[in-house]
Amino acid sequence: MPEFSQYSGQQQNWPTQPGSFVNTQFGLPIYIHSYPSRPYNVLGYLETLETPVWVRYAVGKAKALKADAMIVSEGGYAGSISFGNAYTNANVYPGGFNANTTGASVSRALTKAEFIAIKWR
Repeated sequence: MPEFSQYSGQQQNWPTQPGSFVNTQFGLPIYIHSYPSRPYNVLGYLETLETPVWVRYAVGKAKALKADAMIVSEGGYAGSISFGNAYTNANVYPGGFNANTTGASVSRALTKAEFIAIKWR
């Protein structure tokens, strides 16, 4: 499982902006491709898949670092996954047989996100 990499170095005047896109459904404000309006310190970084399960995992890790919020700095294509299933039903009778096959296949593109955990100053 991915782990947060702790920030090491002098804190800076990190970017801020007067308006932001913020997702609050995971229990910690997540700034989506934007920055908070107030000053903050960077605590750490995590790159993971952009699915609800992995976002919850990232939020849990950020909370463990005592983060007040997270910034999604980038996202992108991380690959794809495909899986499927098939079922065949056959009937044999004198002089022949018949068979029916049904199946399903699902493909999904995977996207990644880069999360930065922050603490208000």
